[in-house]
Amino acid sequence: MNNRERLKLQRMVAIWSDGHGLAQATALAEKHRHLLPKRITNAQLSGLNGLVQAGSSLTQVMGFAQHQGGRAARAGRVDVKGYWDDLREALGRLEGEADRLLTQAGVPVEGLPSKLTLWLAQEFVQHLVAHSLYLGVV
Repeated sequence: MNNRERLKLQRMVAIWSDGHGLAQATALAEKHRHLLPKRITNAQLSGLNGLVQAGSSLTQVMGFAQHQGGRAARAGRVDVKGYWDDLREALGRLEGEADRLLTQAGVPVEGLPSKLTLWLAQEFVQHLVAHSLYLGVV
């Protein structure tokens, strides 16, 4: 990918992040607002954000959400499990978003979909955590 293609893709990700990514993250936080910050803790949100921002694979992030949901299920907290299930579902849709952005950008796809999907996950989770922390104090 050359510099022109890279800049075009960066611009498209920024537009996606400020639009669709932000809207989806905010909707997820609002849907589960009643769980914040007592049942979905700031520590869990921080752990999620740290994992995704560290450049881990999306598989690791999904595993984290699966683990948190499993813990909640074993504790009988179905509502908390629902949060983690919804997060996994939202993250799972990002692969399609990455493919769509690559197609729109006309950028060669070699090895990029997984990197772009993780990039979108980083943007999404950053919005999700920020909005969740905001909801936890208002």
